[in-house]
Amino acid sequence: MRISSRINKYTLLDSCFWIALYEEKDKNHETAQEIAEDIFKTNIVIPWPTLYEFMNTRFTKREENITNFQRIIKNPNTFLIEDNDYRKDSLDIFFRLNLSQRKLSLVDIIIRAIIEDKKIKIDTLVTFNPGDFQDICRKKKVELLDKV
Repeated sequence: MRISSRINKYTLLDSCFWIALYEEKDKNHETAQEIAEDIFKTNIVIPWPTLYEFMNTRFTKREENITNFQRIIKNPNTFLIEDNDYRKDSLDIFFRLNLSQRKLSLVDIIIRAIIEDKKIKIDTLVTFNPGDFQDICRKKKVELLDKV
């Protein structure tokens, strides 16, 4: 599956995309590299919680990774999304869901809240955990990209 590479598209990237892109041993590494060719031509939306999650991985062991990622972050078509507006509700949802039937990480719950936020334009979500987002993406008409 290919994303349209129009610059007016807004692509939200899950932590697992970044981990796969920078970790050569990750099972989704090749897919992440192929997806990256298209998504870096769009507006990139990065929620702060995904940074916390992915930047605590082996990513930081290689200076080349840090330099490359710094260029992405500083690019004018990259938007970092604060999580302040989503924290309290997301924490309540985390406890409610994880004490009952469904198990979702707090980061995934915040990503879902960002997708639902009418003030933020999201056209595409890139994740390798599509089951955690299929319902919200279908509801909000967000393209779910998890393979090429």
